[in-house]
Amino acid sequence: MKKLYKNFDIKAFLDDEGVEYWEHGKNVGKDYIGIQCVFPTCTDTSNHLGINLKHKGFKCLACEETGSLSVLLKQILHIKSIWYDFIPLLQKYQLDDYYIEDKPKKKKRKKSKILPPEFEYLKKKKLPPLVYNMLRDRKLSLRIIKKYSLGWCQFGDYPLHLIAPIFYNDEIVSYMAMDLTGKTSPKYQICPNDVSHIIKDDILYGVDGLSKDMEQLFICEGLVDKWKLGKEAIAFFGKRFTANQLYSITERVSPKTIVKIILDSDAKKEADILSLNLPAYFKNIFVVSLKKGDPANLSKKEISRIKEVEA
Repeated sequence: MKKLYKNFDIKAFLDDEGVEYWEHGKNVGKDYIGIQCVFPTCTDTSNHLGINLKHKGFKCLACEETGSLSVLLKQILHIKSIWYDFIPLLQKYQLDDYYIEDKPKKKKRKKSKILPPEFEYLKKKKLPPLVYNMLRDRKLSLRIIKKYSLGWCQFGDYPLHLIAPIFYNDEIVSYMAMDLTGKTSPKYQICPNDVSHIIKDDILYGVDGLSKDMEQLFICEGLVDKWKLGKEAIAFFGKRFTANQLYSITERVSPKTIVKIILDSDAKKEADILSLNLPAYFKNIFVVSLKKGDPANLSKKEISRIKEVEA
């Protein structure tokens, strides 16, 4: 039972129940996540109820309600008793021994020589405020940090820049630097050609995620667009494209894949040109026109609707 408690994936449970949680912020301590208090007598309108990610106990800083995981689950599920199906519920949401003390230590990732000397891999638990604020403002999940091996530089040629490594066949071949202060121009800088293993005009961001069994593929412009659209998207890093970029797509994607071009709202002409220049290899190609902004501004519901639309 103790192991079931420790390995209970409280985040997955909260996601399924539609309960919003905070992993950082004023009221969230180390090894805790915060939610709005679920007890009816509490006046909390923020995230004062803290849940410990190790032992799963909770305490509300507003009403001082405290208790075990079972008490919390019972309150969230609105049931009087949970014991009859408590163990099956715990078993349903199990982590892969993430908090077991005897778990082998993870090997440190080796930094590619291509990356700037000042590059540091980001860690979810120790995010610099500038990075955390950017992700929050863009409504991006913290999961992208590990998924895309994101890092940042405090000093050097890219001071206070997010660094997104670019992979090709599981190797870092280049990177994109993104200013986090709003004071540097241009905001995005690509790795110089004399350092990169692929010239910048031929780079595709997310190409390793392409596969022959993909049902649809999104073609977008930038980093955040790609992160928002997910694994089904690739980015050109701009509105222009090269023949080599298009050829790289056909190498990895089936002709049956539905291709959806979704550029920024000011790039309708470029999107139409791209649709005409895509190889005849693809059978289904169409342009998704945005009224304003770019894919990075789309909500989850808007993205889901676009993904459901068939060509």
